[in-house]
Amino acid sequence: MRPRHPVFALAAAAVVLTGCSHLPVSVQGPAPSGKRHTLDCATQQLIHLGYTIEAGDGVVGFVRGEKAIDGSRRHVLNAMVFDDATTGAATLRVTALFRTKTSNRSPWKRGTADADSIMATCAEAAAPTSSAR
Repeated sequence: MRPRHPVFALAAAAVVLTGCSHLPVSVQGPAPSGKRHTLDCATQQLIHLGYTIEAGDGVVGFVRGEKAIDGSRRHVLNAMVFDDATTGAATLRVTALFRTKTSNRSPWKRGTADADSIMATCAEAAAPTSSAR
């Protein structure tokens, strides 16, 4: 059924397009030092960058750090080390987002820069790939 007024169609398109701006940012690249060493590196980098480690599992291969901006807003970085299904090589993926009391949003520049810093320090920086930037 078509909307009766073009304004409704424009409003629906605006809602869909605005929803895309709430995507987290992910960067990933090879982890030639191996899964355990790369995860330890990512954990240390999170701490160095001022994040508090909120969750992690060395067996699964992930760590989550959060950095408070004020009482209700924070940067969140998730680092995961896994074996790439195609190549079998260890891979580091860092995902950044910005969290408020009510929602998750695209990260601020600081969160994205922190994700890039972890990649530059802990993964082979020559071949990172990005998504949702």
